[in-house]
Amino acid sequence: MEQSNEYTLEEFENNKTFLDGAFTKNRELATAEDAKNLGLLPGDERGIVIHDRMENLVMFSVKKNYMTEMKLNLTDHKTKQLVAGRLSAVRGWIQDTLTEELIVKSFNEEIVIYLSVEQFKNSQFAKRDYELYKYLEGHTVRLFNHKGEWMFSSNRKIDCKKSKIPEIDKEIIELFNACSPNFDYAKLDSKLVYIFHIVHQLNQITNPEKLNRPMLYHLLTMNKRDIVQVEKFDFCEYLTPLTHQEAVDDLTIGRPVILRKNLEVVQIIPKHMEKLFNVRGHLTSDPMKSPELLYLALPIDDRPLLTQIIAYHLKDQVKPEFMESNLSRQAINLANVCTAILKDVIERNTHFAVTADLMRLTKTVRATMPFVYEDVHKLYVDAILKKFHTNGEGEFMYSCLKGMRSYQKRHEKRDMKAVNDAGHLIH
Repeated sequence: MEQSNEYTLEEFENNKTFLDGAFTKNRELATAEDAKNLGLLPGDERGIVIHDRMENLVMFSVKKNYMTEMKLNLTDHKTKQLVAGRLSAVRGWIQDTLTEELIVKSFNEEIVIYLSVEQFKNSQFAKRDYELYKYLEGHTVRLFNHKGEWMFSSNRKIDCKKSKIPEIDKEIIELFNACSPNFDYAKLDSKLVYIFHIVHQLNQITNPEKLNRPMLYHLLTMNKRDIVQVEKFDFCEYLTPLTHQEAVDDLTIGRPVILRKNLEVVQIIPKHMEKLFNVRGHLTSDPMKSPELLYLALPIDDRPLLTQIIAYHLKDQVKPEFMESNLSRQAINLANVCTAILKDVIERNTHFAVTADLMRLTKTVRATMPFVYEDVHKLYVDAILKKFHTNGEGEFMYSCLKGMRSYQKRHEKRDMKAVNDAGHLIH
C-alpha cells in the first residue's frame, strides 16, 4: 500500500495518552524494529501485538479495536485512512526471526458495509476491479511449510490444527479432513502459502441455509508477499465469481455479498437486513457460542429473531418456546446450587470452590434464620428468572450456568471418591 510522508511519529505522540491506554494488557506489543521489518512506519508498533510464538516464528496482528479508537482520535482524515489501511492489513502475519523475513500474510480485516440494493448499484464497489463472491461461513486456515511439516495457521495461532473449536469440541484438523478426505499434500509447493476455507455443518453459526455436505474451498495461493496463480486441485472446491446482476439478486433476497480486491475484503450487507445482522453481530463476536448463550446474550426483544439468522441445524434449539422451557429448568437447577452454597456458607461447612460470578449470584439472596430450604430456593428461582429476562444480564447468567456445571461435576467426583473410599474400607 502506498505510504505517505504526511504520517509521522509526532502524530502518534500527540495522541500518546489515548494510545497507551488502548491495548490489551495481556498481549506483548511489537517493537519499532518489528514494525520496520514488517514494512510499516515508525509508531505503527503501537497498534500491533504479538499473538503467538513457535520456535523461530512469531505472529503479528493489529490490536483489537485499535482502528476504531484511532479514527476517533486522529483528526486528519487522509492520515486516518492511511493508518487504517496500513494496519488493518496486519492480520496474522508470520515472520521468521532468523531471517527477519515475512513468510505468511492473509486477507485484511474485513470491512462491513450496509447498503441498499440501489446504493450498491451506484457505489464504487460495483466497479469491475472488485471480484464479487457469495458469503461463506466457516474457518479460514493458511497452510505453509515449516521444516518439512505443513502448518495450519489461523489469524491467531501459528499452528492451529490441534486447536479445538469451542462448544463443538472438535479439532480444526478433524473438520479439515472431513471436508476433504482425499486431500493430497504431495500436490502442494512447500515454497507457497495456501489459504483454504472450511465449511462444515458444525462450524456454521449464522448460516440459515441447510448445508448438504462438508466442503473445503481453496481461496488463494501466495508466495511470501504476493498472490500467485496455481493449477486447481481436484480435492477441494472453488468459488465462481458472481456477475454484478447475481450480486444484486443475492442482496435483494437478503444475502450478503463478499467483494475482494487482492487481499482487501469487503462484506456488503443489504440495508433492509441491518436489524437482523446487528443481532448476528452478537453471534460473530464469539462465533462458536452455544445456542443457550446466543439466546441469553441478545436483548429481550431481539431473541425471537435468532431463528431467522442462526445456522440451519441450530434453529430448533433457539426457538423461543424451547429456550424459555429450558431456562425455566435451568433456573431450578441453578437455584438448587445457589441454595446449597448459601447453606454451606451459613453453617460454615467446608464446600468446594465456586466461580466468582456464581458466588456473586448466590449473594443476591439473604436468608433469614432458621434456614428453610424451600423458602430460600423459591427466592433464588424468582431472582434467577428475573435476571434471565433482564437486558444486559445474559452473559453474566450464562457464566453462572457454566459455574453451576463445574460445581456439580466437582461434587460428583467427590461423591464418587467417597463411595470408592467406603468400598476400600469394607474390603
